[in-house]
Amino acid sequence: MLPPQPPPSNVDQVFRGLLEDVCHNFRNDQVEEAHEVAWLLYQEPALPLAMRAHVACMLGTGDGDYVKFAKEGVELFEQIVSMGCTACFSW
Repeated sequence: MLPPQPPPSNVDQVFRGLLEDVCHNFRNDQVEEAHEVAWLLYQEPALPLAMRAHVACMLGTGDGDYVKFAKEGVELFEQIVSMGCTACFSW
């Protein structure tokens, strides 16, 4: 059994809200808007690892350096799984 997780900080809640907006825009075919916010999140050094992996994969669906982002997203998810941190995905 995993130890209890501390409640998310205000910063984590902001990141979560923005990531939810990105996912909502993606689901509703507002891909350009989703990529804009995903790019802003991607540039944030304090973004949690699981969210960074998710955002990188989303950016991997766009134009430009999409292969770089897709590879980075997969590498980050592999790193998270190798750490045994499945709780990282419970945002």
